[in-house]
Amino acid sequence: MHGVVPALPEGVRGAIVDLVEAAAHYGDWADVPGLVADYTVALGADEPRSPGEPA
Repeated sequence: MHGVVPALPEGVRGAIVDLVEAAAHYGDWADVPGLVADYTVALGADEPRSPGEPA
């Protein structure tokens, strides 16, 4: 989708991935579905911006 950015910035998405990896590594499987849901929301399209509006 042109001109649409993810709802949350790269740093936040990366932190969620780190948490998923840690949960899987330590066997905290109950945490994984919620973290994956958070990541899905983080990748969702942010509200469209008007041309010239700062990001």
